[in-house]
Amino acid sequence: MTIAGKPNGMPVAVEILSMRLRSDEAAERPPLPEVIELGRALLTAYKFHRPDGRTREDYDLGRIIRACLRDEDGCRIARRLCRVLVEKHARHDVFAHHYGDALSSLFRIHPTAMLDELFSGDPKSHNESIRLMRSLTQFRIDPIATVPDNVIIGWCDRDPAIRYSIAAAVTVLFKRPSEQAPHEWTNLAGQLLAKAPDPEAVFEELICRLHPRGWSGSLASKLETRLHLLEQLDIAAIPRLQARFAAAKTTLKTEIEKERQREIEEDRARKGRFE
Repeated sequence: MTIAGKPNGMPVAVEILSMRLRSDEAAERPPLPEVIELGRALLTAYKFHRPDGRTREDYDLGRIIRACLRDEDGCRIARRLCRVLVEKHARHDVFAHHYGDALSSLFRIHPTAMLDELFSGDPKSHNESIRLMRSLTQFRIDPIATVPDNVIIGWCDRDPAIRYSIAAAVTVLFKRPSEQAPHEWTNLAGQLLAKAPDPEAVFEELICRLHPRGWSGSLASKLETRLHLLEQLDIAAIPRLQARFAAAKTTLKTEIEKERQREIEEDRARKGRFE
């Protein structure tokens, strides 16, 4: 802690401790109790900030978190780290994606506690946390992706009226089994729909998530793949969703037609400029 207390000393102390933990990992030996205590002290004193340029600090923090915060005492420090990071992100003091590895490590060792920290407040704080988690995906960071489905469902069941729709807003609902394959619904998406007391609310989140936040090439073509994905969604066991399901398909088809026409007109205008 002597180094950490010096001006600009915290990043140096974090890097040194991370190197020691890396050495322990390579030797397949558990860290000594005094090393764990040092890690906890550093994490307790750590202040999130905007890093200058490229840095290993986030990576080093992730390693220290995974090694030093696994027990109940560590969970309390983990919750504080998550809470402070969310608060600073909301004030735009830091950008959460600068701490993607740290946040992912917190979810890896204490997933339920992290979900509680993010989503146990009022609706306004829920929305802020949802925006935070979605902003991370733009940088290919998804801390919740490592959380097992049964942990997410168990967390939802503690307050199902609210949490199922939150889970639908931030968890992985569809993914590609391979780079060349089309997207497929995850098992979790089906569980959220089937178990939610309000499947309509979950379905609305699913529809919202179908619209791409970023893409290259033709948006119409991208939306067509999402329409195909929607058509694969099994809602046979939830008859009350049939009308909304049909309406969602019609809306998406209309959007595809409008976007395709816009792309055709833009292509004609572009070609006309070169003739």
